[in-house]
Amino acid sequence: MSNDIYFSCCPVRASEVNPDGSPALIDECPLEDAQWIGVYRHNLDHEGRDKMPSDWVFDIPVETADHERAMKIGLGLVELLNGISAQDLPSAPNRHIFFE
Repeated sequence: MSNDIYFSCCPVRASEVNPDGSPALIDECPLEDAQWIGVYRHNLDHEGRDKMPSDWVFDIPVETADHERAMKIGLGLVELLNGISAQDLPSAPNRHIFFE
């Protein structure tokens, strides 16, 4: 992976909700209050690429009794994504979207 992108995850929950029940605003929160584990791509060279400093990639839903398990899954996925090098991407075309 190039050193201009890295991934992280954190527990998050909806702090505001739209009339249809969908989240309007997502905030970091303590693990025990999380609805999801949010996975984010950080763009360290965002100014030169006209990108946001970080982009949401996906969420891992947290079930009532599985907060720690969901966090472990998130951390494992982040470790996997951070371990993919730019040289590995041509042989893994399904992962290109994470590194656009």
